[in-house]
Amino acid sequence: LLCASPLAAQSLNLPPPPAADAPEPAPGYVVLDAGSITVEHVPNSAGTAKRLKRLFDQAQLDVEDALGLELPRRPHVVVAFSDDEFVRRHRLATGHDPASDSVLAIAMPERNLVIVRESGIVEGSNSGLDATFRHELAHLALGTLERQRGAYLPRWLNEGLAEFAAGRRPTDEEQAALSSWAKFGQMPELAQLSRSFPRHGQAGARAYLVSAAFVAWLHYQTPVPRLTQALARAETDQAFVALYRMTSADAETEWKMSLSEGQSTIKSLVYSMNTWSFMALLAIVAGLRAYWQRRQLSLQIAAEEAAQAERLRTLWANTFARMEEDPGAPVYCPECRQSFLEPDAHGIGCPACGARPVE
Repeated sequence: LLCASPLAAQSLNLPPPPAADAPEPAPGYVVLDAGSITVEHVPNSAGTAKRLKRLFDQAQLDVEDALGLELPRRPHVVVAFSDDEFVRRHRLATGHDPASDSVLAIAMPERNLVIVRESGIVEGSNSGLDATFRHELAHLALGTLERQRGAYLPRWLNEGLAEFAAGRRPTDEEQAALSSWAKFGQMPELAQLSRSFPRHGQAGARAYLVSAAFVAWLHYQTPVPRLTQALARAETDQAFVALYRMTSADAETEWKMSLSEGQSTIKSLVYSMNTWSFMALLAIVAGLRAYWQRRQLSLQIAAEEAAQAERLRTLWANTFARMEEDPGAPVYCPECRQSFLEPDAHGIGCPACGARPVE
């Protein structure tokens, strides 16, 4: 998960706008004052602090352009250098622990504050520093919007807009998965994500993806800045009706219908599976393949044995035929190739090796 928000989807008692001055650094920390942003960090995290400074100006432009909102002045960023330190700073700022171990950062718009878990950054993914930073800056801008409207946004809308501002759009694989969930009724309902997201595992990741994808779809209907302008003046469904001529629930239904119509059933079945069920299917397929190979080998061996038996029957028949035609002439055993003049004591086999005609 990209972040955790301390906000709930309900009316709020709004604090005054955050102060522009950076707070005093915690013991052992220093503050990098870049003018437009301040970054609090320990000396060993100076590299990350400088990266945040370099990223900020472009991130600010992109987030403000994507949302049509302004960021508050001089946001303060804390770089928590370890998982334990992130939990400690999170607890000091919010009064409670992070929602899960997968939380990478938290934005607190009422304090103009972002806390980043440095150890959780994974470059080249949605958990990269740039994407995470933009996501949290978007929450600060959305906090200003919520202050204007006097109520929190639904959690799915807040997170979806933050993902959109961070530049996340569904990949082809994610789009295929979304289509499958819609077709087979596995898509989370946005109403269930209004107050909070699942805390762990695939359910949490799915909530972020669904929220981001829905907002991206809304953007193609009407640009997101127009949506945020409407949200600043009206309650969520009133804003949706004004822009899309339907409530958010009706828009969700239309989106899901458009998803379910664009995917073949076989492909949908594959993408509708979670990781473990897909691995189980692969194991079943592998087992069936091994069974088929063993069965084919058994049939091949049986066919070869039958052919060999028929060949021996023919050779024995020829051997006894020659003995009857010329009783004094030696014949050869079809199996050990030893010559003999008379068969064994039973009169039906080779006296040297004991081989007998196949029945």
